[in-house]
Parts: sequence; structure tokens; C-alpha cells
Amino acid sequence: MADDSELDYIKTYLTYSTYLLQNDITVNHFSEVKKISVINASRRILIYPGELLHNDGKFYTKRYKIKLSDTSESEMISMLNAIINGLDSFNKQTYHTTQKKSYSFYVGDEMSNPRSIAWDGTYFWVLGTVNHRVYKYSSAGVYQDTSVLLTGEMDDPTCFTFDGTYFWVLDDNAHRVHKYASDWTYLSLSYDIRADTCWYYWGICWDGTNFWIASDCENLMKFSDAWVLDTIYDLADGEVGTGGLAFDGQYLWLINSFNDGPYRTLSKYGLDGIYTGTTFRLSGGTDQNYGVLWKTPYFYITESFNKTVDLWIKTTYTQEPTMVYISLQYGNKGYEQPKTKRWEQDIYLDVEWCTE
Repeated sequence: MADDSELDYIKTYLTYSTYLLQNDITVNHFSEVKKISVINASRRILIYPGELLHNDGKFYTKRYKIKLSDTSESEMISMLNAIINGLDSFNKQTYHTTQKKSYSFYVGDEMSNPRSIAWDGTYFWVLGTVNHRVYKYSSAGVYQDTSVLLTGEMDDPTCFTFDGTYFWVLDDNAHRVHKYASDWTYLSLSYDIRADTCWYYWGICWDGTNFWIASDCENLMKFSDAWVLDTIYDLADGEVGTGGLAFDGQYLWLINSFNDGPYRTLSKYGLDGIYTGTTFRLSGGTDQNYGVLWKTPYFYITESFNKTVDLWIKTTYTQEPTMVYISLQYGNKGYEQPKTKRWEQDIYLDVEWCTE
């Protein structure tokens, strides 16, 4: 295997392992640039050629120096943490789908707690659960000076969805969904959706045929288009499901809370209610990511702490089969460069390769 191919494979891996971070990181290897200062980015990684340590039949191990450079110690440490987390996922072969916060639009001038979001084909609508209003935004996230008060029909609107013709708003206190025309005229029609002993309902979506609701009973509830309960599906072990629910045209995506430290997660379910095995952390977000909307090709996720709607990009990392195992051996002391005031650190990765 040519060394450039090894460097390319490591570059691809490091690019995706740091893809969860909020700010862009540029990864280059020694065949592309010789000095990290040449990389035109604020957050930089440079991969140096590997030193052969040993071999065993078709397997051999090389050690690679990886230079990290960032604008501050905290930013550099976040980059290092992403690499370490990526190593764990890589070696467990669970490194499937990642997201990255790309940009956001601010909604805090209109509401204090953005909780749910929908798209009507032309505009975004965001629900503020403190003042119980939905607010209208352009596709670029510009407020359209339009809002609708919902408390005339319900006590506690928590989430809503658009089925292509009507808006459906879930009232968490009364456990009912209410029907609105596309211009938000209330149609004086609602349905009871309470099931079992569930009291809180956090997510709702339409898959083109059925409605789905996520509840605090750690399950997904499937309803017909006439709001007749069809099936209740238990969530996978460890899934909490106290967040939004979205449909991407093929799969359901559920925001989970409090099961991954300070971050929320997004998990993928089939329309058969079965967990697909894909869950990823909304790194760069907070524990207040609640509403989620799929609008091709992005997820739009509300973030109540910063009062934003954030765009997340879905992508997939395919593990190179000749890369067998990666381990972090050691690193030197991180320090600030006197001239540039940038923080730098060298770490050393041992990579086990297979010749075929």
C-alpha cells in the first residue's frame, strides 16, 4: 500500500471524527503541505508520514505524528476530544452517521423558548412554548412579522407538524391534537391522543400516510390519518425520547435527552418502529435541543438555550477496510506559539494496517 494512500485514509478518518465540531477544521497531510502554518484555516490538523514499528504477517503498524493547531487552548482541546471520541467509535465499528452544525438563524427577538419547527413548503414556522405563538420565517431564516396565538384553543402547545395541507398542534395538558388550515385558521377539530399512562408528548410528525408521536413513556405511537391509534412501539434500551420527531422520507429521527451527558442525541427508526442502530450525539449543541425538522438535505433543530434554529448536515463515514485499529499513544505538551499566539500540540497515532 502506498504511503500517500495511508495518509489519505487517515485524513478522511480525522476529517469525519472532527466533523461533529461546530467550527470548520481543515485536515491536510504531508504530501499536500509541509508546514501547518500554510493551511488556510483557523483550525488545522497536519498528518506526517508514518514510521514503521513492526509487522506480523499481513498486518503491520505505523506511528504517525499529528499536529494540531487552533486559536486557543480550549478550541484545541475540543479538537483533541473529538479525535479521542472518534477513536473509540472507530475501534468499536460504530462510527456511522455524523452531523455538523453549519449555521443558525436567531429567533430570540420573537420568543424565549423555541420548541418545535415545521415547513409549509414556502416558510418555516417556529413554536415558542412560553408565549404559545407560532412565528413565520423565510427560507433564509428572516422573520416575516407574522405570528399566531394558539392559547385560544389549548393550554400548552408543545409541538406541531404540517401534513402538506393542514397544521396539527399537540396540546400537552389536554393530550389532544388540534387542526389548523395552512393560513392558521382554527378548524374547530381536535383528537384525543392519550395512550397508556403517558402524560408528556414531545414530538410529532407526518410520514405521508400516518402520524407519529413520541411520548415520555419511552415509546413511539403510530396513528392513522384520522387519528386512530394503530401501534405503540417501545424505544430501544437507553432511548428516552423527550424531544422532537422528524421524517426524512424514509426513516423517523427522534431527539433523545439526558442519555449522553450534556448533549442530546438523534436516533434513527424505521417505519416498522424498530431502532436501526444509528444514534449520534448532537455535539456542538446543548441539552436544550428540542424540535427537529427534515427539509432536504438538512435537519433543522431548535436550540432553546441560545434561541436559535440550527442547520445540521447528514453525512456518512465509510471505514477503510485496510485500517484495522487506531490507538493514541502519547502527545507532547500543548503550548502557545509566541509569535502567532496560536496553540499547538503534537499527538502520535499508531495505526494497524492490513496488506489486503
